[in-house]
Amino acid sequence: MIATAPRNVLRKTSLVLAASLTAVVMSGGSPVSAEQAGQDSGNTINVTILGFDSDKGQALCKAFVKKKAFPWGEHVAVARATIKDKRARCRLTGVPGGDVAVAVAHDKNKNGKVDRNLLGIPKERYGFSNGAKAGTFGPPPFEKASIRYNGQPSSMTIPLE
Repeated sequence: MIATAPRNVLRKTSLVLAASLTAVVMSGGSPVSAEQAGQDSGNTINVTILGFDSDKGQALCKAFVKKKAFPWGEHVAVARATIKDKRARCRLTGVPGGDVAVAVAHDKNKNGKVDRNLLGIPKERYGFSNGAKAGTFGPPPFEKASIRYNGQPSSMTIPLE
């Protein structure tokens, strides 16, 4: 004989599942992050970005701790921000202490990445922490862009190139 759950238990389970699915769909298909909820989920770096040529699009900020990933690969924190008066402020949360490099960009078409031409050269403006500048053949090395981050709330300003 197969055991069955009482009808009221099945009804409650169905309601809980429906409510959970509705919450995921309403939040854009993914759970709401601590940053979206306005909570600090850990170590924070506040980044002010200067030098936008317009308020169109969004600012994109990413923090990296791995040399090989910098500046377009796997990041430990990401934030997007509205551009106002040709400047923006991003809040990177959950950044671990240690050597950290930050890359920022003017994401004009809001696609979440830096668009490139056929040669791989960025078509959107960008900048790096620690005053590091891109070289003739690519971004600065991680060592030039990284800072020693102590895990405490911190601020930096990055101008776009």
